[in-house]
Amino acid sequence: MALQNDSELRKSVGSKVFRYVVPVAFEEDWPFIRVASINNIDTQYADDKATDSTITIQVDVWDKDPDPLLPHVDRVMKSMNFKRVSAYPEFNDKKNEVRMIMRYETLTKL
Repeated sequence: MALQNDSELRKSVGSKVFRYVVPVAFEEDWPFIRVASINNIDTQYADDKATDSTITIQVDVWDKDPDPLLPHVDRVMKSMNFKRVSAYPEFNDKKNEVRMIMRYETLTKL
């Protein structure tokens, strides 16, 4: 996974980049990142056959202040031809943490 292998992100999150589920043992070990596939749909057709697919990936960054990590996540995702289509924070006042929720899309030839 590209986010796991990025040297700048590793300085902050180490190996705490998870797919789909954050293990309970890490839920309060900030910062960490979760990556999940949200959608993969055929969007372009020729002769009644799909030629392209739009893939949507969600990247969640948890930390007390995730802002310093966001440019690194953005850089890695854009290097794989994804574009950010949304980004919004979710604050958990019980844990005093911010979850930055970012969605990225790319168009892939089939």
